[in-house]
Amino acid sequence: MSRIVRIAQIGSGVEESGVTDPHTGLPIRVSIGVRKLYREVFGEKSVSNKELNQIIANDFAQDAGGVFHYFPSKTEQGSWIEIRKSGKGYINYYFSIARGSGGSYSSIDIIFIRTDVLQPKSKRIKLPGKQ
Repeated sequence: MSRIVRIAQIGSGVEESGVTDPHTGLPIRVSIGVRKLYREVFGEKSVSNKELNQIIANDFAQDAGGVFHYFPSKTEQGSWIEIRKSGKGYINYYFSIARGSGGSYSSIDIIFIRTDVLQPKSKRIKLPGKQ
């Protein structure tokens, strides 16, 4: 399957998952748009929103070592969007952003998912200025 799925919408809300990301140590939140598409792709109609947030966040957390690329956010100054490879069927990549205020992050939000294969022009594995 070679189609792009971009589902986060401007102003799309996020909800807590109850799962902590092992890569960042931050609580994971899931955007409503990601959850909506996940239901469409996997037919997860019988589980509650809370349970589905946990399923998505657990899949994302399991792929913590699979950071594929970073790029600067165009809408949130000083923030970086992280792309992780996924091992979950049709979902090939998770896009997330660390959010917070006052220079410290308070959560990592899953904002997009894609089903196609990405080939960035240059691979950026570590955040600039971080070791």
